[in-house]
Amino acid sequence: MSVTGPVNPSALSEALSSTSLDYERTLSRVAELAVEELADWCFVYLWDEGRVRLAEVVARDPSARHDAEHMRGFALDARRAFLAQEVLARRKPLLLPHVTPELLVSVAQSEEHLRLLRRLRMDSFMGVPLLANDRLLGALTFISSDPGRVYTARDLEFAEQLGSYSSLAL
Repeated sequence: MSVTGPVNPSALSEALSSTSLDYERTLSRVAELAVEELADWCFVYLWDEGRVRLAEVVARDPSARHDAEHMRGFALDARRAFLAQEVLARRKPLLLPHVTPELLVSVAQSEEHLRLLRRLRMDSFMGVPLLANDRLLGALTFISSDPGRVYTARDLEFAEQLGSYSSLAL
């Protein structure tokens, strides 16, 4: 089942223009918008000359706030596998309609990280790069924890639009 319709331009415009002077607040608002429209979890990765930082983690479920804080606080090693690594390395969107337990193991940086990833109950995943003038800024990733909500190519188009608008705002 696809989860999205067309991007709501007025909501997106308002979200991006109201915070455009502070890029981290802008990306935080984008992540909040994503969990309202598209995902159970949204991660915002920032890329800076070979270093990656998980700048924002937003969960749809308010009771998951503690898990989001733990994920945000986890220091990533850009030389090792992590959720957005392929999106950042290839600078291309990635759609994984079904996430396997083996995939989680392959992108976990430690046992603690794997425990955190498993707590997300990730069933479907997609990620899009944040690019501005061919410069890589980071990536947005979207996670569905609902087995009945599987991301499709249409959802990925929505995510790409959200990523493009976000990159322009930055």
